[in-house]
Amino acid sequence: MNIKQRFEKGCAILSLHGNALSDPDVSGLKSIVGSHLNAGIRHIVLDLRQVKHINSTGIGGLLHIRKALEKVKGTVTLTEMNKNVQDILKRTALEKIFRTSPSVSQALQN
Repeated sequence: MNIKQRFEKGCAILSLHGNALSDPDVSGLKSIVGSHLNAGIRHIVLDLRQVKHINSTGIGGLLHIRKALEKVKGTVTLTEMNKNVQDILKRTALEKIFRTSPSVSQALQN
């Protein structure tokens, strides 16, 4: 998985590109988020437009990131999710605990 980063309005926007959010990708994502937290960035937007599937490891990674950001009163927002990823979050009831937004630009407005 490739992760592109940019910064806007005090947020780190991480665009994930790959077929699945799974084991090796989660480690890299957690490391990047940890670096941003160490640099004082408290708001992360995850652009999942190019992620076709997420497995249990990916879900665990997202929960880890959410918890790390909560500890510092930060936020993580999931954006641009395809129907498959949305369905997985619904089936696991995680859409109730994650902030979501239809687009990165809308996430930055909130």
